[in-house]
This record gives sequence, structure tokens and C-alpha cells, in this order.
Amino acid sequence: MISVIICTYNRSDYLELALRSLVKQENCTDFEVIIVDNNSTDSTKDICKKFIDRDDWNYFFEKSQGLSFARNRGIKEAKGEILAFLDDDAIANSNWIANIYSFFKNHPNADVLAGRVRLIEEKPIPTWVSKEMATITFAQLDYSDKTEIMPYPSGPVGANAIYRRKVFTDHNIRFPTNLGRVGNKLLSGEESEVLYHIHRAGLHVYYSPEVEVKHHASKDRIAFKYVLKRLYWEGRSRAIRWSKKHKGSHSEFCLHQVKDFLKFLLRKSPRLGVYENLIWFGYWGGMFLGLVKLSIRKVI
Repeated sequence: MISVIICTYNRSDYLELALRSLVKQENCTDFEVIIVDNNSTDSTKDICKKFIDRDDWNYFFEKSQGLSFARNRGIKEAKGEILAFLDDDAIANSNWIANIYSFFKNHPNADVLAGRVRLIEEKPIPTWVSKEMATITFAQLDYSDKTEIMPYPSGPVGANAIYRRKVFTDHNIRFPTNLGRVGNKLLSGEESEVLYHIHRAGLHVYYSPEVEVKHHASKDRIAFKYVLKRLYWEGRSRAIRWSKKHKGSHSEFCLHQVKDFLKFLLRKSPRLGVYENLIWFGYWGGMFLGLVKLSIRKVI
């Protein structure tokens, strides 16, 4: 069985579209749906009531605020051997689940699957949004036109990420609750942290363009202010991830980041436009501010 896990927070309009895309799945009936409501205050629960009278459709309320708490709750409640995470603002293609089954049947050594994510642009994305920015900000993923292994640090994005259950149960991997979105805060890095542990465990990560979803890039996100904010928090998140891994080498890591920043200034920055530079400066600013705050905490 495949367990489809949708974690949601105050996105009832998008959530209904996501759930309807699961109702319309073709050539597949052996799956369950786990909806984890992470303290929504909108009409999320009412929307879910329209769907959970179906067999193997379940609604859970997770009171601990944070996407990582919600994802871990989904893992706990799921019964399937394959756990497929779908964002609450994504729409699964009609053969999404059938293609997941087919993939794992044909690739018995695969532990993790990253599916293709195409964007539904609610307004045109500006040309200054690079592919890297689009991946970070909108969870776009178009890695290849063929199924292939993804070398580390490449991996799935949360909108369309599929794992064998044993990734979590046999290796004691969970989404870190000190990372990931909390309400409207754009803290991230929890997926990268999980991928890091998957890599250390020697597990196999694949990409398949056949396992495709469409992900909404909403109007409010297709804006300079939001992209800047998202990249800033990406920098803050990287500082937090580092602090957990390299507790004894703070100065070494700081020096390494300063070197990377100087490389950015000398090599990459001159080729970029004003908006791109400002956004990447936001990223570096977030990282260095995060490092300063962590340093103060250590001193105190």
C-alpha cells in the first residue's frame, strides 16, 4: 500500500484541489490518504470532511506547530510501505500513484524517489528568478527527462517526495523539529537534513519525470519581497543545520562561508542583475546573522 501524506496549514482552497486530484487517480486503488492539519484556523477541517468518509482517508490534527511535527505525525499514522508526501498546494497527475507503484516495482533497490514538479504560475515569474531560486522558493524540480540516480546533495523537494517506510523505521530518521516552517515563518532545511542522513546511511535516491505533480506558485510568492524573504530564511536555516553538525568547529565554518561569499562577490555577482544580487545578498545576510546569533548563544 502507498500512504499519501498531506500536511496542511491554512490553505483550504488549495487543499481541496489537492484532495480532488487524489480522488481522480487512475489505475490504482490500493492507497490511503493521511491529512495532517497543523493547527489551521481557516475552513481546512470542513474541507476535509468532504473527503474522509472514503475508505482509507484519514484526518489527524497535530497541535504541535511546525511542518516537521506534521510530517513526523504523518509517518507515525501511515500504514503503507511507501510514503508519498504531496504538498497541500500541489495537484497530482491522474497516474501519479500508479506510476509510483510502477517505479518501485521496477527499481527494487530504490529507497527514495524524487518526482518531477512543474509550476502552475498564477502570474508570470520574472526573468530574474533563476532555476536555483525557483527550486528554493517554489519547489520546482525538473532534474532530467529520464529516470536516474540523483547524486548527493540532489534530492526530492517536499511537494513530491516519496520514501520507503524503512528509510524512517530502520534508520531512525525523522524530520528535525528545530527546522521547517512554523506557521508563517519561512524556516527551512528539514528536507536537506533528512537527505543528509539518507546519504550517510548509503541509501539510494532516484528521480523520475513520470511521477509528476503540479505545484502552485501563488501571486503573493511571485514577488521580489517574498523571494528575498525566502532566500534570507534559507541562509538562516543553513546556519542552524551547520550548528548541529559541527559543534566544535565554529570558526572554521565561518571562515569557509566568508571564502564562499568572497567567491560569490568576485565570480558570480558581476554577472547578475540588481534583483538577483539583492536576493543573494539576503541569503548571505541570513546566514551570517544566523551564525552571529548562534555565536552569542554559545558565549552566553
